[in-house]
Amino acid sequence: MLSNSITELRDRIKKINHRRDPLKHPGDVLHVLREYLPLAGYMFRKFGWKSWYTFWYTKLFIDDEGGEFDLRRRWYKWFPLRLRKPFKVEIEHSTVCNKKCIFCAHTHWNETQGQMPIERFKLVIDSIPALKWINIAGIGSAFLHKDFLKMLEYARQKQININFVDEFDFFDEEKAKKIIDLGVNSIYISFDAATKETYESVKKGCDYEKALRNIKTLLKLKSDMASPFPVVHFRYLVTKMNYTEMPDYVELIAGLPNRGARARVEFIGLIAFPGIEDQYIALNEIPGEMRLRVYENALKYNINLYFSHADASCLPAISECVRWSEPFILFDGAVIPDCAILMQSRREFLKKISFGNVFDAPFMDIWNSKRYRDFRKLVVTPTGKVPESCLKCCAFSSSERAEKHGVWAFSGNKTQ
Repeated sequence: MLSNSITELRDRIKKINHRRDPLKHPGDVLHVLREYLPLAGYMFRKFGWKSWYTFWYTKLFIDDEGGEFDLRRRWYKWFPLRLRKPFKVEIEHSTVCNKKCIFCAHTHWNETQGQMPIERFKLVIDSIPALKWINIAGIGSAFLHKDFLKMLEYARQKQININFVDEFDFFDEEKAKKIIDLGVNSIYISFDAATKETYESVKKGCDYEKALRNIKTLLKLKSDMASPFPVVHFRYLVTKMNYTEMPDYVELIAGLPNRGARARVEFIGLIAFPGIEDQYIALNEIPGEMRLRVYENALKYNINLYFSHADASCLPAISECVRWSEPFILFDGAVIPDCAILMQSRREFLKKISFGNVFDAPFMDIWNSKRYRDFRKLVVTPTGKVPESCLKCCAFSSSERAEKHGVWAFSGNKTQ
C-alpha cells in the first residue's frame, strides 16, 4: 500500500509539473513553453534574437540543467552518427577546491589540482561551431577560478546558454549582480541538508548560514533588477547522514521566493567509490514513510521534484543512453563521453578512455574520429559489447549486457 501511495504521488508530481513523455503527452510541451514565454521575451528584449533562439533550443532539445525536453533523443538513438556537430557540452574549468565534503571524490584523491586558463576555455568554445548550451561543472569550486566571471561573459557574448553548479560560498552581491546582468540561464546550488549541523558535517568547510544568506541575496537582486534569470535550482546528494532531513529540505527551499520558472529540487543518489561506501544509501532503500513525506511536501508547496541516480537495479538499459551527445571536457583538455562517469575518483581511468585532447587536436576532428563514431554506435546497440567507459555508469545499467556480449576495451587518445 505504501509503495502504491508513493508511486501515485510521484506520478501526480510529474503530471502537475508537465514532465510526462512528450510523445504521449504533447500538451505538456505546450504548457511548459507557455510557462517560459516571459523568460524568452526578456531574453529577446535584452540580448536579441540569437539569445532568444538558443534559449528555446535549450528548452526543446536539452533535458539537462537549464533545459526541459530532448525531443530528438530517439533520433540520436536510432541514428547516432547523424549528430555531426554536438550543440551541448560540459566543461570542467577547475579542480581547485578548499572544501572537504565527505561524499566528494576530490576529498579522497591524490591528484594535482588544476585550472583551465581562460584562453583555453575560449579555444574550446570557439572549436564547437554548433554550440548552444554549456554546463560549467566538475570537481572544483567555481569562483576559486579567478577568471570564472570572464568565462561566463565570453560565452554569453556568443549568446550561448549557460548553467553552472556552485556551493554559494563565494557568491557575494557583486558577483550576483554580474550573473544576473549576463543573463545566465540557470544555476544548480549544491546544498545538501536542511539544518546547519548536518550541512556543515556533510559539507566540511562550508558555512550554512553564509550560503543561505548569499542565496537570498541573489533571489532578492533578481527581483530588484526585474530579471527572471538565473533560474535557481537546488541539488541534494543523499547520504546516510542527511536522508532523514529530505522532507524538511523541501519545506526549506519552498520558503525561498523568486527561484524562477520551473525551478527544480533534485535529490541525487550517492555514487559510491572507495572511501565513502559507509555513507551510501540507495534511494529505494530510504524508508517508505520518509519518501512519502518528501512527495507530500512537494505537492503541498508545489515543488518541481526530481530524483536522480537511482540504485543500479532500477536503471534503464545502456542502449537507451544518448548522454554521449553531451561530451565532457576535463580542465586539461581531455574529452570523455559524458559526466556520468566523472564522479568515481578514477582520474587515471578517465585519461585512459579519453577520445583525445582538445588542446592538441581540433574538437571536431576528435568528435568525427573513427573511435568516437564507433563508440556512439556501440552504446545504442543492444547486442553490442559494452564500452569500457560505461561499465560503472551511474545513469544506465550495463552489467547484464557486458556479461552477455562482452566489453569493448580501448585506451590511448588517438583521434584517427
